[in-house]
Amino acid sequence: MYELLTKCFQKTDVLAIQYVKHANKDVNQVILAVESPCQENVEYSLNQMVELKFKVENITDRSELLELIF
Repeated sequence: MYELLTKCFQKTDVLAIQYVKHANKDVNQVILAVESPCQENVEYSLNQMVELKFKVENITDRSELLELIF
């Protein structure tokens, strides 16, 4: 989680994080909502997460999922 926050986001980004740690499991899930002052920051963040080998799915255009989460 520390690596995700320090390497993927800018100081001007606003993050909402839902994190679930499962005992005795190697895989945990995080839902991130990111508000950024510019699109370049968002693209940078997504690229960094992929580079760090996080499984990433951008759901910006999937309103049915956004309504369930928020």
